Amino acid sequence: MSLIRLEKQFTGIGEVKNKLFTQVKRNEKIALYEVSEDNFIYYELIVIKVNAVCLDFEKRLYSEVDFKESYPKSNQWGINGFTYKTLETALKKFDILNETIEG
Repeated sequence: MSLIRLEKQFTGIGEVKNKLFTQVKRNEKIALYEVSEDNFIYYELIVIKVNAVCLDFEKRLYSEVDFKESYPKSNQWGINGFTYKTLETALKKFDILNETIEG
C-alpha cells in the first residue's frame, strides 16, 4: 500500500487560488495550515481524509492499493474543516479534535 501525504506547503487553486498554505502542525488525523494572501494570515484546521487514487475517472475505477490524503472540499467546512483568525485558537481546537476523533 502506498499513501500520498498532503503537501507541507502549496499554493491554492480554484476557490483558494493564489493563497499560500503552509503546514504548521499535524498528526495522523489532523493538519493545521497557516494560510496567507496579500499580507493577510489566518489558519485552517482540517480532518485528514484518505481516499483511493482514481485510476480512470470516466469508468470510476479506483486503486485498491494506492491512497492519498485530501483536504476537505468547501461543502465539508464546519464538519471536517475549520477556519481561525489566530494560531492560539486553532491550536486549542487541534487538541480538542485530537481527543475526540477516532482513528
